[in-house]
Amino acid sequence: MLVLLSNIMPTPTAFRIFKELKHPKSISEIAHLFGLDHSTISTSVSSLVEEGLAQKHREGKKTLIRRSDTLHARSLEDFMKEYPRLPIEDLFSYSSMEILSMLMHPHNITDIAAMTALNRHTVSEALSKLSKYGLILKEKGKFVINKRHRQLADFINSYWRHYANQRLRAEDAVMLWQRGPEFLFKTQIEAGKSIERDDIHASAITVFSRYGLRLITGTRYYFHTRRKLTVEDHIIHMIVYLDERGVGRVRSSRVQKIFFIEKRLPVETAT
Repeated sequence: MLVLLSNIMPTPTAFRIFKELKHPKSISEIAHLFGLDHSTISTSVSSLVEEGLAQKHREGKKTLIRRSDTLHARSLEDFMKEYPRLPIEDLFSYSSMEILSMLMHPHNITDIAAMTALNRHTVSEALSKLSKYGLILKEKGKFVINKRHRQLADFINSYWRHYANQRLRAEDAVMLWQRGPEFLFKTQIEAGKSIERDDIHASAITVFSRYGLRLITGTRYYFHTRRKLTVEDHIIHMIVYLDERGVGRVRSSRVQKIFFIEKRLPVETAT
């Protein structure tokens, strides 16, 4: 059975809690430390546990919270040790972490907005804040993660990998590609059924019928994203499918010809 979880990102309070977990603490101790009620702390702790940043364990009659041993938790801990004064609770929102996942390579604001489906104002504000603390650099009009912050890149990459794996829970589901919160996967779905929703879109060979092609297979390919998929996305995912099938790397122009049936791409792009 395929289970796709909703987005439960750690809140600013959750990141504040993570900073204080140098030693295990109970929810009551954390609530007293922050001057917040038990339910607020419990909710924040749950988000940390869900996202693999913290874990609970019993010690006598107490339930204590401690930092997790996951790769992204260790990377975040290393990053905080090197830059203890950074306000990670203000810097690591969903949008800023999504933007950071795109900045392993240089991109301008227009590219980032298109890849994340965020509006330019949100992107601009996040870039400004990240630049202020030197986490990203602007080079020739494009933004990229500062190479000095290797632990930051490690944290972002491993966090989103965990995010994708947590949201794709099924014995027959296989992750094929992932970047930030976006990922391509395949799974077995009965004929005539679909798991499409606002953030899950059919792609690769699963959309062949939209272009007048028929292919009988029990395997379905889907892409997790908030963006609306384009023909170009289907082409890229088709290339991933061909590589996964052992066909080897295929020039995108050959795959593009498949989609000319609907004439949604200009013929000259296939040359």
